[in-house]
Amino acid sequence: IRHRGSHLIMGASQIIGNRYLVGRAIGEGGMGIVHRAQDLRLEQDVAIKLARVGDSPHLLRWFLRGARLARKIVHPNVVRTTDHGRLPDGGAFLVMELVEGINFDHILASDLSPRHQTHLLSQVLDALAFVHARGILHRDIKPANVLMTTEGVPKLTDFGLARQESVDGGETRAGAITGTLDYMPPEQR
Repeated sequence: IRHRGSHLIMGASQIIGNRYLVGRAIGEGGMGIVHRAQDLRLEQDVAIKLARVGDSPHLLRWFLRGARLARKIVHPNVVRTTDHGRLPDGGAFLVMELVEGINFDHILASDLSPRHQTHLLSQVLDALAFVHARGILHRDIKPANVLMTTEGVPKLTDFGLARQESVDGGETRAGAITGTLDYMPPEQR
């Protein structure tokens, strides 16, 4: 065991903030890698996203802003965000409930009836309506950002590109591209 900053390096695992034991990677996106982890204080499994911000203060601010927005959202069809913070090396992390299951890409490709798929999608739309009613725009809605629990409950995730109308006036830098190309509205493409 080696100590580095405020976390311990233990082989492939590390402890962040003297609280989260980080394990194997379970997902990856544009802003970071999601790992399975254990909250040592609460003695439960969680997911922790370690941000890829490099030396960019802009990316760090962007990630932390998305984390703060996600923590404000409590809805049964939104992945619950419980903690976030900075790392000693200048990076950042986000702690979320661990959703063990598949993403919506797999559901859409499955043999579920259109009626069942519509039922699941309506739950996601309820979550989006809840989020929008609070002035938060997700801005990266796609099947990969909807996780399905093992109980069959869809949960919206990844608020990394979200913005809050009341905070930034709904403005995005002119010419800025946000989201995933295949899922952007035609006017943004």
